[in-house]
Amino acid sequence: MLGDNAGPSKLAALKKHNIKTLSEDEFLDLIATRKGPGNGKGLSEKEKKKKDKEEKAIRDSAKEMEAREKAIEASGSGAARGCARALLLGNQTDTAAGPRQ
Repeated sequence: MLGDNAGPSKLAALKKHNIKTLSEDEFLDLIATRKGPGNGKGLSEKEKKKKDKEEKAIRDSAKEMEAREKAIEASGSGAARGCARALLLGNQTDTAAGPRQ
């Protein structure tokens, strides 16, 4: 795809190497009609297993985050919520700010 403001050296290189250019509409038409692994078809068995494993990890992570948020909400407000958040998320310290006192 070639931008509207392509310089003369780019145009000369395209012509020299006989490189075809596409308009934005042509490019969008091209990718809209492409068939590939994006829909899961055409994947090898190994790729399918890897994709399924990654999707499961994402779902599990989302469930864990949701459970943490529910626990924080259930713990009340103010100081109790802050303590629950620290316990659930791990007592992370800001090393840039130095030790807490």
